Amino acid sequence: MRKFIITVLSIGLFSATSAFAYSKIDWQKMDSNKDGYVSPEEMKDHYTKAGVYK
Repeated sequence: MRKFIITVLSIGLFSATSAFAYSKIDWQKMDSNKDGYVSPEEMKDHYTKAGVYK
């Protein structure tokens, strides 16, 4: 029972932090053509300029 509670709490904390991090993404900066949709190519271009991808 103790392992179950620890597992549930750790999954809950991971989900909460992931959701918080997702909401912190500035999607407008990635939308280079301002069409309201961020394509995978726009994401790749943004992260290449930001230095995440080399």
